[in-house]
Amino acid sequence: MPPAILGTPAAGSTIAPREAVVLVSDKQSECHLHRISALAQSSGDRDVLLFFNGSWTYPRPLPSSVQLIQQLTPRPELASFGDNRNLLSKPSFLEWLATQGTYTRVWHLEDDALFTAPWHELFDSHASSSADLLGYLQDVTKGDMRGYKQSCRLNSPASGGMTRCYAGGAREPCANCWTSWPVLRISKELSQA
Repeated sequence: MPPAILGTPAAGSTIAPREAVVLVSDKQSECHLHRISALAQSSGDRDVLLFFNGSWTYPRPLPSSVQLIQQLTPRPELASFGDNRNLLSKPSFLEWLATQGTYTRVWHLEDDALFTAPWHELFDSHASSSADLLGYLQDVTKGDMRGYKQSCRLNSPASGGMTRCYAGGAREPCANCWTSWPVLRISKELSQA
């Protein structure tokens, strides 16, 4: 395992943020094993982790480059991130991200998310972004349910030390944003907020 990088690199540091890709799944099938393998082979230099509730009991093992992570019991304040289908997978993911010591930001992928190019092309295209959250977000205060590629920054000096989220091209921050979880990148710092 590579050495851990704790926290966020200091301003002006030449140390790049350490990213991982976490696939959240509760499925064991030949199809899912192929998709996990394809993700592992196309994620670039990022570690690939399978966030799984239970034991991997499928007859064929996971690729050796994929690490199995068990879901954690989340803090009560994270319960609102759960839903009827996945129960605690999202709150548990946020708990894991907030408490692990290796990664400064993580790509969260649901097992039904598809990408027709090598995954690293998506990840690499956003590698230079310092946003704490990258994903498909919607400003629900404006009644506009179309999604935007959007980014958020915590404690941004440009926003007076407050967290600001901007819908693609918007000049005003989003006051009440909703995010879609299938594919997003989130920082450890945001998971601790």
